[in-house]
Amino acid sequence: MSQIENNLTKDEEIVAKAEQTMISIIPSIIKSLLVGIIIGLLLLFPIFSILMYKLKLIHVIATILIPAILTPALYALKDILTIKSTELAVTTKKIFGKTGIINTKIMDAPLNKINNITVEQNLSGKLFGFGKVVITTSSGNYNFPFIKNADSFRRVVMNQIDIYDNERVKKQAEELTRSMANG
Repeated sequence: MSQIENNLTKDEEIVAKAEQTMISIIPSIIKSLLVGIIIGLLLLFPIFSILMYKLKLIHVIATILIPAILTPALYALKDILTIKSTELAVTTKKIFGKTGIINTKIMDAPLNKINNITVEQNLSGKLFGFGKVVITTSSGNYNFPFIKNADSFRRVVMNQIDIYDNERVKKQAEELTRSMANG
């Protein structure tokens, strides 16, 4: 059971859960692969000058491949951990979100306390259909990266805020009507 289900209150239901996408790590891996190759090539020049071109082919390959493989692997691991540790959902009463494994940040905000919700997408996000959802409340900004169909999730949240506000106004009107009838 996720933390979202553990934090539901009485008469509260999950309307939508945001999904994270693993395809979002592909651009990060490509960028880090290029960085790794550049690092490997930069390491190769001092080795060439020191050994005056008396390197064996295995040394050349290892010098280029180790950074070229290790760098993308570390970036991919970071992104996978970010994806696996992120939860985001809108319920009938609030938005709940959690990010982080070691430094955990939890957002549990009533729908009427949401100031703004935006979606940030770079080129790879637009191509692969993911983005970062940024939720602004009175207590701060909360970032949820790698959200699949982030615009759709934002629309669901905005619709739920409207439904929540309409229900609150309706309840207030009913209470006012009851108090006027009794008084």
